Amino acid sequence: MKKNIQGKNNPNYKNAGWHICLICKTKFHSYQKRVYCGRRCYFKSRIGKPNPKAIRAMNLASRGKAAWWNRNPEKIEKQRIKITGRKRPEQSKKMSGENNPMFCGWISLRGYGKGWNKSLRKRIKERDGFICQLCKSDKALSVHHINYNKQDCQEQNLITLCNRCNGRVNAKRGYWIKYFNNKQVWA
Repeated sequence: MKKNIQGKNNPNYKNAGWHICLICKTKFHSYQKRVYCGRRCYFKSRIGKPNPKAIRAMNLASRGKAAWWNRNPEKIEKQRIKITGRKRPEQSKKMSGENNPMFCGWISLRGYGKGWNKSLRKRIKERDGFICQLCKSDKALSVHHINYNKQDCQEQNLITLCNRCNGRVNAKRGYWIKYFNNKQVWA
């Protein structure tokens, strides 16, 4: 047997009722104790008042402390070394270029082939029916090179993908090359 928790029996009903907005004077209903009808009126009420973040920074400064966004970079670096045991540039060098697991031989620095233009991309999208060939989405479409060679702009090497799927297929490239070569429905 269920309890009747509607209206005044609802635990959220404590402050429920009709309120009047302090800015626009409109009547609004809310289960919470609020003084503004929405975000627009709240932000109008903040005009000319100091930023709460700045107030906190001033309070910390008056006590001889610095807020995290105003700290000395040297102190931050010391804390990083204390926690990780090494400096940031040292970590970055270890993961850059050929040491990065996603490294593919500097191919991102090479340009596209001669045939790569808007009309080619439009033709590929038309051929694929303006939908992503993986998830069937029709939003934020791009044209992807199946063999990951930007110089190879033949139509059978290109496929329409949404931006999300295009990002997904950049990992495990060998798998996706086989997948798309087996799929080729449009050929």
